[in-house]
Amino acid sequence: MKRLGGIFASRARLAAARDYLVRSFDIMRDRVHELDAKLTELQKSEERFIQIFQSAPTAMLISRVSDTSVVDVNDRLVSLTGFSREVVDGLGRGGCGREIRLRHKDGHEIVALLSAKPVDLAGEPCILWQAVDVTARKQIEVELAAHRDRLEELV
Repeated sequence: MKRLGGIFASRARLAAARDYLVRSFDIMRDRVHELDAKLTELQKSEERFIQIFQSAPTAMLISRVSDTSVVDVNDRLVSLTGFSREVVDGLGRGGCGREIRLRHKDGHEIVALLSAKPVDLAGEPCILWQAVDVTARKQIEVELAAHRDRLEELV
């Protein structure tokens, strides 16, 4: 009889262990599904950022704070300067909130208003540089000043 009690107790312990393992498996499965959903959401967010960054009408460059190396540049910066992404590397070094002069690959000069904003990419401090082409505006300002000078001569 004592032997039968031991068998039933062993069966009860095995059933409890099985139930514990099933619950643990269910918890882990739910956690994996939750993490998969978060990963999918993160990937979609990254894809949206890349689309926005690449299609922005403003020339943009991301550089590391640690060594000012270029992390990425968008298509507008490549078209504005005429240089490939690889050649643009040196543009991550400069001031912000001011006008800068860039030389297009074909030799003509571009005037751009440069701004910078600190950003964090995967835990690494970076700077998002933006350049707005103001070459046409600057040319109009020069022409207006010349017209103003002519008018003042006439008066």
